[in-house]
Amino acid sequence: MTHSHGRILIVDSNTGAVDELREILSQDGYEVSSARDPNDARVYFEQSSADLILTDLQPPHMDGLTFLTELRASFQDLPVVLMTANGSLRTAVEGLKAGAFDYLTKPFLVDE
Repeated sequence: MTHSHGRILIVDSNTGAVDELREILSQDGYEVSSARDPNDARVYFEQSSADLILTDLQPPHMDGLTFLTELRASFQDLPVVLMTANGSLRTAVEGLKAGAFDYLTKPFLVDE
């Protein structure tokens, strides 16, 4: 029986990006779940938990920094990594100041 390295929740409406991340992270032994938007993520947390959140900086139905602020308020010790397609350094820095652990730019480089 293999043991999970941890549980990761990916919040992203881009199913291609989610599938790519799921494959990479699962190969490294992580248990990966996904939510299409912040509302789905809230439902997920009512039933389960995560050790890390990877969230799109522009999720549907909510500003990414607002979602980050909500996560920080509810789960102060949970690391949140922002993912951004536009690679906007300014927005990523705002996210880091708002409590994000780190950020990734899309498309992903596996080594990142």
